[in-house]
Amino acid sequence: MNNEISSTERWVKNLSASRKATSEEELALRALRLFNGFTFDDPLIWPSRLRNAINYRPGYSYRSVLNHNFLKIRSKASRPAYMTLDEVISEGEAAKTSLRGVRDILDFPNEAVSLLIAQSIIVENFTENALLNICAIRDLDCSARRMRVKYNRLMLVKDSMLKPLPL
Repeated sequence: MNNEISSTERWVKNLSASRKATSEEELALRALRLFNGFTFDDPLIWPSRLRNAINYRPGYSYRSVLNHNFLKIRSKASRPAYMTLDEVISEGEAAKTSLRGVRDILDFPNEAVSLLIAQSIIVENFTENALLNICAIRDLDCSARRMRVKYNRLMLVKDSMLKPLPL
């Protein structure tokens, strides 16, 4: 992943070599940087290691919710929607900064959860915007997005942790 992010960063900088990068380009580059440059022993599988610890390590998550909830996952996932992508990226950058030099992600689970939430929202946002752009360029009806929103409402699932885009 590091190579793809680095080459994308070079590509954007080459495109804007004769001008100052736009704020959208800078924001996208900041978002992409949240996915590389880790010092973890397992930089490609850390989300899976975190999930396994949360799901299967006795007392790591489930019992801690009842007893001393050191992970605070519920409060992070149920917070009000972020207003801007910049807010999401800033929170992810803060989590990544606090993880600088960390070898074992399980030693700092709250920061890891915050980074993973930011990464997930960014992937969702980029995917959603790509779909909307493709539909707009091709003059297509965006029924996939409407179906997703409808499903989430029926299942009482929060549509996004980022303030939704207009339909």
